[in-house]
Formats: sequence, C-alpha cells, structure tokens
Amino acid sequence: MNNALKALAIAAALMTPLACYVGAYLAIVRADPMPMMTGCEPWIRIPHYAVGGEAAERFFYPLNVIDRRLRNRYWLYFDDDDITTGAYSTLPQKSFD
Repeated sequence: MNNALKALAIAAALMTPLACYVGAYLAIVRADPMPMMTGCEPWIRIPHYAVGGEAAERFFYPLNVIDRRLRNRYWLYFDDDDITTGAYSTLPQKSFD
C-alpha cells in the first residue's frame, strides 16, 4: 500500500506541470475573429494570445499544433460564421474533396 501511495504522488507531481501548461494555453489563446484570407473557403484563423505575444506563440506552439488537429472546426472560418460573436456555424459544411 505504501508503494502505491508513492507511485500516486509521483504521478501527480509529473502531471501537475502538464495540467498547468494546458490550462494556461486554454486561458489565453483565442482564434482571431478575422481570418487570414487565402482565396478559397474555409479560411484559416490565426491564434491570438491575450498576453505574451511572440513569446507565448513560441512557448505554446506544440500545444497549438495539437489543438488545431483536435478542434479543427474552431480554427477554420466559413462564410456562415458570425465574426462579431466568435460563434461558428453548426450548418453542414461543404466537402472539399
């Protein structure tokens, strides 16, 4: 039983910095309401960090890559999206195959 508690304490100590890293990222990153116009839809939104600027962009780059893969709809802009509220459309989107 004592070894189990030690293992749990070690696991918690290793997971705490990771949880803080992810929490800080989610607290300060937002998709820019105005997308980067590329000439075809959907357009890519660039990340906007509330604090930290370029340093935050470099520090959170690995997490931003993962976030774009997990929440790709959040990072794309379609004509049906409302840029004033940041809400995105729930309408079925066009296929780009």
